[in-house]
Amino acid sequence: MRVTSARPIKAPVKEWTVLVYNAGQADEGLMCTSNLRDLERVGSDENTHVICKNYRTAWWPEWAGLWHDHLGERTYYVTQNAPSPGLSRLVPAEAEGLVQLAITSPQAIRSPEIASRRERVAMGEAATLKEFLLENVRKYPARHYAVIVSGHGAGFAGQAMMRHPDGRIQNEELGKVLEEVRRELGRPVDLVNLNTCYGAGIEAFYPLRKGARAAVSSQGVVVAHNQPLGAVLSELQSDLKAGKHPDGLELASTFVRHARIQDLSNLATETLSAVDLEGMAPLAESVGRFHRLLMDREVPPEKLSDWMERAERLEYSGVPRLVYVQDLGSFAQLVSRECEDESVRQAAAEVLERVEASVVAEQHAHSSKDGWVGLVVGGVFGKKPYEHQGLTGLSIHYDSDVNARGNRLFQIKDTEFGKLAHIEEFLKYASQPADRERAESSWLSRRLEQLKYEKRIFEYKMEKRIPVPFLVPALKRAAHIGAMAAAGAALGQVGVPAHVFWGGYIAYLGLDKAARTLQALPTAEDAPAVSKLKTVDAVSDGTIAACLGGFGLSLAGVLPPEVRLPAVALAVTARAGRYLAAAWVNAADHEAFLKGP
Repeated sequence: MRVTSARPIKAPVKEWTVLVYNAGQADEGLMCTSNLRDLERVGSDENTHVICKNYRTAWWPEWAGLWHDHLGERTYYVTQNAPSPGLSRLVPAEAEGLVQLAITSPQAIRSPEIASRRERVAMGEAATLKEFLLENVRKYPARHYAVIVSGHGAGFAGQAMMRHPDGRIQNEELGKVLEEVRRELGRPVDLVNLNTCYGAGIEAFYPLRKGARAAVSSQGVVVAHNQPLGAVLSELQSDLKAGKHPDGLELASTFVRHARIQDLSNLATETLSAVDLEGMAPLAESVGRFHRLLMDREVPPEKLSDWMERAERLEYSGVPRLVYVQDLGSFAQLVSRECEDESVRQAAAEVLERVEASVVAEQHAHSSKDGWVGLVVGGVFGKKPYEHQGLTGLSIHYDSDVNARGNRLFQIKDTEFGKLAHIEEFLKYASQPADRERAESSWLSRRLEQLKYEKRIFEYKMEKRIPVPFLVPALKRAAHIGAMAAAGAALGQVGVPAHVFWGGYIAYLGLDKAARTLQALPTAEDAPAVSKLKTVDAVSDGTIAACLGGFGLSLAGVLPPEVRLPAVALAVTARAGRYLAAAWVNAADHEAFLKGP
């Protein structure tokens, strides 16, 4: 076991100590190690201590026989070890971060280890985080402290998620850990950065208000090379050398600014918010009054359900059913505009005002940030850079069918915020229309819903048991094709020709795609840049839908066989041409973005 001391036992007091807690479960092990290598590009200096606990569990490299000696926990005093350009020199500049992530290896880490290695550590337990923070604030004193937690996140349901039985750190547990660090320091931590998915929600931030001054996180997902930690550390060190003294809120805003301009920003950090945690208590109280007033004034539950669905929202989970987090400011805006009750409108306006006061910086996916590489990569990942233009920086979990199976109410109703916000009573009030619809539905309808639920649960368990990426979705697709083939064969036995069956099915797929294309057409509310890209997508998708329908009708014998080859060629051209057309219509906006404000 190699343990090296990078500093004297009593380290000097510096301006900042940055404590990074990397809970690298499976694929997050790659991303967390990439974050560490990004920090090594800069390293600690005379003004900063950078400490990183990096934990890795097995993922596909380990299953392939690589890096087994780097599993488990290692704690480093981060020193400078800039990565070699390597393959990144051969790709467009916009893709460098993604390439560096892909070639990240734990064997490249050169920072000295400062603690004994442990192969098995419960990173999803608050006690492990507490031990790491308290030990290192004592060993590496500073005038300011930043805590960064990386790994799988569940927003309102906790951070640093690990496989069973290690669990996750609940938000209230994280808050108590930060309060203990505050007692140790005699002052709050200056900044806590939840470099996890869905962390920028009031349920996650409210418990942190007593232990930290500022917070950073994303309303949505952070993927690939995620937050640009190295760039932020570099700017912090430059500012300190220049005699500047940024506080936690200023450093939080720096994270947001660099997330906005980093390579493939729309992919890596589709949203990022910097929040003043002092605003969480008054905001939570306003939300509680708002919810209570909506119920007391008997605002129709149908309207609440409608506002929840129309507010800007991000898909949180699809298992066992679709669950969303809504943008709190967007929901309040809808209520303040459309509710007939003046007192409710005033309460909504107060919530919106509190949100705006608490969110000190925010950035969200925008088409202007993408060059041609970003548009292509985003298309591969299914990202549309115009989906969330109405976000205001802070989320909340609403569910207008909270009594259905698969709801997440149990994860928030008994928290301090949940009680203050009357969340259980409010969501059950808003769910009355869904309850009535379910009660009036037929036995067959309820049974079909039950089967869908059980199917999703089965698929989820399979994905957990089969650790090969994308294998379960591929098996699902193969099973679907197999079922269709069996149906075609069965119909063939009763005299339905195979070409009629498959032709009709393919034509149906084309019709379905055409209907979805019509729903995605630009609207009058869209900004010009968004309207242009939506038009490109609509033309491309509409062309592909027409080609698919024509190909199917040809197979079924409705159209002549001669249309098949042109249909395939036109569909391929439309697919490839989408990216060229999008890059062309987006070029001026992207150029303006690169030049800055």
